Amino acid sequence: MEYQKYVVALIIVMIVTLFSCDLNGQKSNVIQEKNKCFNKKMGIRRSEKAYKDVMSRFLDTFEVLKTNKKYFGLQSIVSNRIDESVFFNKEKTECLLLVLQRMDSSSIVFGSVRIVRGKLVAGAWVFKPSMTYTYDRDYFKLYPNNSFEKISMLGRYSVLTDGNAVNGGCEIDEEYWFRLMPT
Repeated sequence: MEYQKYVVALIIVMIVTLFSCDLNGQKSNVIQEKNKCFNKKMGIRRSEKAYKDVMSRFLDTFEVLKTNKKYFGLQSIVSNRIDESVFFNKEKTECLLLVLQRMDSSSIVFGSVRIVRGKLVAGAWVFKPSMTYTYDRDYFKLYPNNSFEKISMLGRYSVLTDGNAVNGGCEIDEEYWFRLMPT
């Protein structure tokens, strides 16, 4: 009787393990597909004046912003990198930027992404730190290392799928990000 319980328990563990591996593989594929779609759009967007203006201004502003430990952590512990993605509203008067964050001690979390909101005010871009996505260490099961490239993929996927986004496309939910989310 004891042997049967052991066999049943072993079978359950094997099924759960196989199922979770399949889910991890599916999630990784969905993340990659969303990023592939977005990367095509980014190829075009990089040559646009609005993109160049935002990135140029943000690069300057970020030198000051990153000293704020509340939003960007201690520079000796957290490495911050500006992602090349910019998510605009249709009028290109507001945008979202991603700051990728990786801790030097990767055993605590996989990484995080700080959203920075940009708004065109009197012809100049003004930036304000917003929410953070934190990816726990379980993401090491999907990706063996927490490179900025992988953190970027997760951050873009999160922005593209939050709100009432369409599963098949790579557009953000403007209503959610620029109207419903507090600034």
